Amino acid sequence: MNFKRTLLATGVTTALLQIIAPTALAAENLEEQTEVINVTGIRGSLIKSVADKRNAGSVIDAITAEDIGKLPDITIADSLQRVTGIQIRRSAGEGASVNVRGLSQVTTLLNGEQFISTGAITGLQPDFSDVPAELLGGVAVYKSSEANLMSGGISGTVNLKSRRPLNLDDGWTFVGSAEGSKGNYTDDVGKKLTAFAGFKQDDFGVIATISKSDATLANFRYGMFGDWIYRGYHMDVNEDGEQDVLFGNIDYGITNKTAKRDRLGASATFQYYLNDQVELVADVFYTEMENNDHANGLVVDNAWQKWSGFIEPIEYTNHGQGRVNPGHEGEDFYTTDHFNIVAPRVLSKGEAVTSKRDSLNLNLQANVFVSDNLKGTVRYVHGKATSDNTYNYADAYATSGAQQNLNRRVDGVEEVANPGGWGPEDVTIEVDTRGEFPTFTFPEGFGTDMSQYALVSTFSENNHLDEASLDALRLDGKYEFDGSFSFVDMASIEFGARIAKREVISNNYDLAAPFTRKLNDNSGEVLTSYAKWKDSGIAVDAGTGDTIGRYIGYEELADMGYIHEVSDFGPASNGQSFFFINPEVMSDALAFQDSIYPGNVKANNWFNSYKVEEDIKTFYLQANLSGELLVPFNANFGVQAVSSTIDVTGYSGGNTSFLVVDGEQYNAVAGAPGPKVGTTVTSKETLDYLPRVNLNFDLMQNLKLRFSYTENLTQLDARLLGAGSKVTMTPYGNEELKGVFQAQRVDVSGNPELNPWSSKNLDVSLEWYFNDEGIISIGAYKLDIESAPMTVSSELIMDIPDSDGVVRNNGLPYAYPTNGEGLSLEGIEFGYQQGYEFLPGFLSGLGSTVNYTWSTGDGGNQDFYGKSMIMTDNSEHQLNAILWYQKDNLQARIAYNYRSERFNGVPGIDGHFAAYMTSPTKYVDASVNYQINDNFEVYLQGQNLTKEFESTYMQWEDVKVNQNVFEARYTLGVRAKF
Repeated sequence: MNFKRTLLATGVTTALLQIIAPTALAAENLEEQTEVINVTGIRGSLIKSVADKRNAGSVIDAITAEDIGKLPDITIADSLQRVTGIQIRRSAGEGASVNVRGLSQVTTLLNGEQFISTGAITGLQPDFSDVPAELLGGVAVYKSSEANLMSGGISGTVNLKSRRPLNLDDGWTFVGSAEGSKGNYTDDVGKKLTAFAGFKQDDFGVIATISKSDATLANFRYGMFGDWIYRGYHMDVNEDGEQDVLFGNIDYGITNKTAKRDRLGASATFQYYLNDQVELVADVFYTEMENNDHANGLVVDNAWQKWSGFIEPIEYTNHGQGRVNPGHEGEDFYTTDHFNIVAPRVLSKGEAVTSKRDSLNLNLQANVFVSDNLKGTVRYVHGKATSDNTYNYADAYATSGAQQNLNRRVDGVEEVANPGGWGPEDVTIEVDTRGEFPTFTFPEGFGTDMSQYALVSTFSENNHLDEASLDALRLDGKYEFDGSFSFVDMASIEFGARIAKREVISNNYDLAAPFTRKLNDNSGEVLTSYAKWKDSGIAVDAGTGDTIGRYIGYEELADMGYIHEVSDFGPASNGQSFFFINPEVMSDALAFQDSIYPGNVKANNWFNSYKVEEDIKTFYLQANLSGELLVPFNANFGVQAVSSTIDVTGYSGGNTSFLVVDGEQYNAVAGAPGPKVGTTVTSKETLDYLPRVNLNFDLMQNLKLRFSYTENLTQLDARLLGAGSKVTMTPYGNEELKGVFQAQRVDVSGNPELNPWSSKNLDVSLEWYFNDEGIISIGAYKLDIESAPMTVSSELIMDIPDSDGVVRNNGLPYAYPTNGEGLSLEGIEFGYQQGYEFLPGFLSGLGSTVNYTWSTGDGGNQDFYGKSMIMTDNSEHQLNAILWYQKDNLQARIAYNYRSERFNGVPGIDGHFAAYMTSPTKYVDASVNYQINDNFEVYLQGQNLTKEFESTYMQWEDVKVNQNVFEARYTLGVRAKF
């Protein structure tokens, strides 16, 4: 709270001191300001953005491109984070997904209609990683909705705006740019080429834009390797004879990770005034991206079986007793930041996650001017998107396998899985997380020879092909009344209807390969089984038969060109190097799996496959008034009626038992998906009425007061409706059940009975426009969320079998999504922007933009101490500060973004609970542009100049969970315009 008061006071005081110069107080007439705005450069884009905000009938913020193909940041999300109330998530250091006021329930529109994005096929949270910023002319963020805004979000709506050709100068316009980029950790030079062509003559215009780029981005990862598998190890930490719990994880590691991205974007717009009454518009917007996440990590773990003696704390902290489940009362909760891991297993991991996705959005539109009073718009919108995602894993051992009793069996004879690996004793690794980055100290000589490694397990699971389509037909009309009455000078009525059909299909599958092995039952017979986990320790019959995985040493894989040596683990590197399977050879999951174990087939994972069909009919009526009631005002009020029919098709899958391949039934083991045993179709109909009111008062010529009350409804992520359950399984460690996987817990991802998100929002703001680019604003908002999906833990679920079909438990923990209510979110937003033309000489080119957002509320979770937590993925404080310069041929900008700690959720830690958080982040970006002449410009951009990284912790900041380390990136480019 002290931070908030100090920051607000400092911001307001600074702003007032800077604007007292007489020249800064001069205001332009609003009509003159909005009629002629030639948007070029930083200053021009800010003037246009301020005008858009001032003239809006609701609470909005806008970003306008400085020129054709020139949004102010490298990505759309990076630009949006400069807007008050916007928080972003980064992917490999680039801005990707967007929250508005702490919520991800944000709809993306393209030119005012729903946009199908490949980054958000099943859901709504905007992910702009595949959308080139060069295709857009601007972005508007609607924080309060009017009745005419259909397909809106709960906390906000992002409207991407493409350029219109009739806004160009007459004749041809050509713009092109070429740039190269490089990071401080990666060696590859990224490239981007963009071309724009536009033609305008009289009432006809057409434009086309294409952008193609590639980049390799560093994204190192340290600490606890797996998320949401945190454990509380029960032990007597302080040796007082009482049982305590020590926080830890299943696995820890250091990872070299990169993201390789190839993007293609293209758009085209046709605009033609057929006559004085009819305008025709057509838009095509296409994006395509291939993303390859490649990772090599040395990971130490407990092999899912060493629950005692795995972590030996060297230094520890007792946090006392917090919130617990019944049966854990009296247990003290300990954490450690300096400890030994006594590991039965050390893995040389290779991972390749490949995503190939594309989207096409089409808009056909006719604007009809029936009379001076009546005009209308007819639109047809079509969108489709595809996202093909594969996940490929290779787990090689640097340990022998003897520590966990992992043996291969060939002709009935057993030997350890990796005879050349470390063993039979466990490996002791010292871990110290007290510094900026963790250190892992391995025994001398560990992993230094390629002969110590062998591939023990490889698999490709939870691959999914997602497809989405949207078809919408929309009619909008507006009638403007003549004359005035009472205190109303101008009045109009808007009305509209929209019919839309949305379909999402997700097909989930694993790769399973055939293995023919001896049964060793004295019959001499062999058995062919299909397996997902191609593991050296799993028997072909899940019993006494020979094991499916053969010995594959790294020398053999090196002859295939698959092995490389890695010493670069980013800033946590200590000079040690280890051997890994190069993840680049794993990008094609099927080809890699076939090269190790041929004959893989795509086995449907029915639990996680689904189809969601939604038919939505929306109608609205809105009245717009302007006049004078003590002070000049304008207002809009109306209502939306939304009728929705949702059909959810889900599937039930059996336990691992058999697999049908080419019409023939085979035995199945080792996690191969079971057969489809049922199909369920659930239908649900809803009808909602959403009132919306926006009131705007001009208290003085340049001082505007806004009030709004809106009720909002938004679609659910299709996965929350259609996905099924997942049973977490781990291998038994005893000889009797070798090769059998034990059921540990059940997590249900979808529930077709979930209600859509709904909320009641209140906004109030005061805006002072003291010149054409200057503004001071302060606003407050409150969101009462009446319906939201929540994941809850239930009583134990019974009769869940192990991988061999036998039930050996007395019930498993069970979590599932259900309808929640009573959540809230409120906050304050402050913004200041000004150009300092009143300063002498070259200083007159300076300007600044500063904004701050404070957000809080009840997200329905409690931390270790029972304190209520805000919504997940939300930060209480956010600050943006931009210093910019534009004079003569030079433009420059440096931008700072601060986001306080972010709440991620409350995991269960073996009966205990703690808040999982992301530490505060501070990002600095900069750019310099120099206009050589009327046609050519050179520019230099720097992203994440301070090499900021993201670190997570559990409840207390010194209890580090993991770190994602991004790189600074530098871009040099040239732009031409004719």
